Amino acid sequence: MTGLVVILLACFAALAHGKAGYGPGDQDWGFVDVRPGAHMFYWLYYTTANVSSYTERPLAIWLQGGPGASSTGYDNFEELGPLKLDGSYREWNWAKDMNVMFIDNPVGSGFSCVDNSSYYTTTNKQIALDLVELMKGFYENHPEFKAVPSHIFCESYGGKMAPEFALELYYAIQRGEIDSNLVSVGLGDLWTSSIDSVLSWASFLLQLGIVDTDGHDKIESSAASTKRYVDRELWTLATLQWSSTQSVVLCESKGVDIYHVETATLGDKYVLRSMPMSQEGRIMKPGQSKTGDLLSNTTVRVGVFSDGLDLICATPGAVSWIADMEWTDKASYLAASRVGITVDRVLEGYEKTAGNFSIFWVNRAGHMVPADNPAAMSYILRKFTNFG
Repeated sequence: MTGLVVILLACFAALAHGKAGYGPGDQDWGFVDVRPGAHMFYWLYYTTANVSSYTERPLAIWLQGGPGASSTGYDNFEELGPLKLDGSYREWNWAKDMNVMFIDNPVGSGFSCVDNSSYYTTTNKQIALDLVELMKGFYENHPEFKAVPSHIFCESYGGKMAPEFALELYYAIQRGEIDSNLVSVGLGDLWTSSIDSVLSWASFLLQLGIVDTDGHDKIESSAASTKRYVDRELWTLATLQWSSTQSVVLCESKGVDIYHVETATLGDKYVLRSMPMSQEGRIMKPGQSKTGDLLSNTTVRVGVFSDGLDLICATPGAVSWIADMEWTDKASYLAASRVGITVDRVLEGYEKTAGNFSIFWVNRAGHMVPADNPAAMSYILRKFTNFG
């Protein structure tokens, strides 16, 4: 009996400590074949909190936007992982309080790969179904996480992917296809309703003094052209016109940083970037209906956190599409009061909550809230996971 106990303890220890990876704490990583020819990569950081078992803390699942940016690369090293890009330790990181899993999605992003280009996804529904398959494989490799409260967080274009992923995961749980304790979704700096973001740029920049009236009118005119294509569901043309509008913004602002308008830039020496042709069909399609479905048809809590210094996904655009979105508790949301978020006697933002939905306005932050305002992000994490 004593020998058996020793063996079981040894097995548990091996399971609990994972691998020695890059940076502090135990880690694990691997690929899941989400479809024949499509292989998705995840990188798991076990919490470094002082707990008897890491399963005492929740699992935060992070999705980057793009679509096509790497979670294991960008968000891990630039925003919330244990190490910064230069290899130095990040004092405020999520793994100190909870388990964190970065997923490279959709396939073709980061380490996630396909056997050939025919296996790339072409819709957000396909992305969501791939992510559900990823979770099935993850739980097969780590069954101890099945009962652990899971929280999906995302950024930017992730605002379209995460709600649909959560919906498909919730439905798979209800059908008995997967065991998972999905609790909440946190949507950050959202490109959810792309056209609402674009339409907010002109007035946002004018009010900040970054463009004058002439610049405002040029940006507004280009944004209106983008909306005409969106209204006609001419998605590729809408994407091209969105890119053109962004060019007008950079010209009229003399090169403002579209991810953080107070970041020092090179002025007129701005760089324009092109959009891969494979993304042009979906980048401007609206995604707010999936968030509404999540709120109306599931028990999952949903939070939106938006920042005051981001242009690309400006807060006025988020406020606009949320006001237009339909869901069960909309009337309660519209009637709810907005309250201040104070951390250590510092005003870090504002909050409005009704039912399972919350929105957070974050002060002193651009497109990357976890990196720009850790105090506000900690408040949001505690609100949804009880840790942070």
